[in-house]
Amino acid sequence: MNTQSDTRTSISWFLVLGSWFFANHKRPITSTKWLLLTLAVVLLFGAGSPVPPATEAGPPAEAPAPALACFCMITPLMATNLVGTSHTVTVTYTCDDGEGVSGRPVTLNITSGPNAGFAGEGDTNASGQISFTYTSNGQAGTDIIEATAQGAGSCSSATKTWQLPDRDGDGVPDANDNCPDTPNPDQRDTDGDGVGGAHDTGGHHERR
Repeated sequence: MNTQSDTRTSISWFLVLGSWFFANHKRPITSTKWLLLTLAVVLLFGAGSPVPPATEAGPPAEAPAPALACFCMITPLMATNLVGTSHTVTVTYTCDDGEGVSGRPVTLNITSGPNAGFAGEGDTNASGQISFTYTSNGQAGTDIIEATAQGAGSCSSATKTWQLPDRDGDGVPDANDNCPDTPNPDQRDTDGDGVGGAHDTGGHHERR
């Protein structure tokens, strides 16, 4: 029922009743007549629509939690090894809350370097990690290692430098060093015997 419409109707009836009452009662209004008029007003205005019971408001709805930003990182970021050996990297998948995410597909690729073309894939474990191992093909140089992970906004890259054996640490690989056990970065061979001067200590020393 429309409460506003009921109120307007009641007011209209009250005006009609009041006009009739005063038009037909020229003499002073007695208490009995006032009582009758009061009862009429109560009947007109008291018969409105019942007020619906108040409902209790429930707890406010919780706002949805913002989506977490996730990313992955390769460790170690940099490493150096001799050619012919193996190298292991670990990809860790985490989000802003610092928790590792399990079951996320990860792909690892060597995009450039002596071992370019190597690829591996798998899912992260309960700690949000997965490891990949590959073996050098024997060539010196630096590999660029990159990873992608499902749902991760970004992933770090890593580098792996492969070096040829250099026992004396003079920067010249043993295979090309004319004195592999004594540092001689200049590779000077004064007497021209094929053995570095640093290796000539009085007698002839064959190159190893």
